[in-house]
Parts: sequence; C-alpha cells; structure tokens
Amino acid sequence: MLFRSTSFCCPDNPQSCGGFGTCNVTVDLIDQNQQPTGYTFRACSFSQSCDLFSPNTCPQNQNCYLTDPGVTECYQPSQTPEVGDGQPCEYLNDCADSAICIGDQGGQNSVCRFLCQANSNQPPGLGGCPGGQLCDTNALDTGFAGVGFCHP
Repeated sequence: MLFRSTSFCCPDNPQSCGGFGTCNVTVDLIDQNQQPTGYTFRACSFSQSCDLFSPNTCPQNQNCYLTDPGVTECYQPSQTPEVGDGQPCEYLNDCADSAICIGDQGGQNSVCRFLCQANSNQPPGLGGCPGGQLCDTNALDTGFAGVGFCHP
C-alpha cells in the first residue's frame, strides 16, 4: 500500500483533503510501550476510487473495497490469497474484491462477506451471493441504494 504524508482532516468537510483524497483513515495513537492511548485522529487516503462489482476497475493486484458509506477505493490485499467468504478477518483488505470484513468492532469475530446488489443473479464478487446466502440490504449502511452484504 502506498502512503503519503497527510495532515489531520475532518470527515464532514470534503475539501479537508484538498479535493484529491478522502478523509477515511482512523489513526489510533499508541504510547512508547505500544499501548493504546485512547486518542485517535482522522487522516486522508489518496487511493483510486472504483466501481463495486465491475471487473478490472482497480489497477492490477488491487481490489475494490467499500471503505465508508458511499466511498469505494482500490487497495492491495493484505495477504495472498485473500481470506475466503465466511472466514475470520481483521482488516478490510484481508477479504476478496467487492467483499467486506464485517462483525464485532475491533476485529473480534469478524468474517469476510461479499457485498451484493439486491435481486442480482451475478456470481459472488460481481453483485451476487454464494449459494444458500441472502443479500441483506438493511443491516449495513453502504451508502449505495440496493447494496448490502451476503450472509447465510
């Protein structure tokens, strides 16, 4: 993942990232003993935006992820191969293209699930769900009409 130097930003102000980035990175501060301080701030990311369910919408070796409601961005997966559907995950980019790491806050008991488009007959990753799963468009605010996540 490519990082750039950035200043603090305000999620409520779209111009706080200079019109080129998105204020969607939460930085948790730690002390000299690597312990959380309880202080956080928001910073800008400058990843390419992408279209969910569209093949090749990201550069090679990157996947399209929903990073905030209404915001999709390209990131390199954290590991290869990506974590499969229903498998434990800690970070968003542990999962496959057009999937999300969803569950308890803090990564406890979180699993990868495909994002989906209501009433889609496409395969998983292109808007549909794996066999035996339903597309739930009410349990998660994706910021996109008719888009939710698949689950048993």
